[in-house]
Amino acid sequence: MEKKTPIFLAEKVNIVKFLIFVTVFALTFIFIYEPFNGEKLWQKLIGKEHASLYMSFLIAIGFVVLIISRLLLYKAQKKFTISYVFYILWMILEISFITLICTLVAWSINTQNTNFSTILPRTFYYTVSILLIPYTVFWLYFSLKENEKLLNIIKKDKKEDDDETPINNTKDLINLKDENGNLRLSVKLEHLYYMESANNYIYVYYENSKKELSKSTLRSSLKIIEESFPDIGLIRCHRSYIINFKKVKVLRKDKEGLKIELDYDGIADIPVSKTYVDEIIKLFSKHSV
Repeated sequence: MEKKTPIFLAEKVNIVKFLIFVTVFALTFIFIYEPFNGEKLWQKLIGKEHASLYMSFLIAIGFVVLIISRLLLYKAQKKFTISYVFYILWMILEISFITLICTLVAWSINTQNTNFSTILPRTFYYTVSILLIPYTVFWLYFSLKENEKLLNIIKKDKKEDDDETPINNTKDLINLKDENGNLRLSVKLEHLYYMESANNYIYVYYENSKKELSKSTLRSSLKIIEESFPDIGLIRCHRSYIINFKKVKVLRKDKEGLKIELDYDGIADIPVSKTYVDEIIKLFSKHSV
């Protein structure tokens, strides 16, 4: 209950809408539906003909009180945080003060010598009945509007995020870590040619910014690489080699077996071991014209 009240309560335009809605609702509530047999009751209480006119006068008084109350609440919200407890107490005092003022006016104009204590409960009943629905509708309506606004902001942010190219997309950027999980090399898939293992190390061959072939070394294994980057085109063709399938220029079979020629002058042919022959042939057949 000590949570800060929603921001829409402090917006001027919403306060104006609330005051207009309360007034229209009160007039409609009393003169169209005539709840609680109101006109006859007020004739009995204050002894005046045209009780609806006096009820309109009381509504006008209540409207003025609401304007003053909401103006003070607006200024209070600018100076300190308004909690739910404070706001609820404010509404109770608001209703009580409207009831008191309207009762005093009705008592002063009555011709039946009706006691103040007789008019007070009925005035309080009318005030609560008239204001309870506008208070509830006001809260629900602007809460819904606030949630829609937040939802639109979230959708907009999400759309902007979706439109941006992820800088750490594993299908675009390969982050290579050593056996301790430390990042050693990040390279775009389009610039990566192949990897070669030697003992407990891996040599990564890629094209640098000068369009030259570079080599980077990290302590890891091809098995870890293979398991870390599945289904992105890094193909195991030998116990010592992983190639980038997009960089393959020629698959050739000679007396020594299958060989892969990559699309970069100066890179020696990559052998395909018997263990991976069927898989490699199947892969190339799948992508053949």
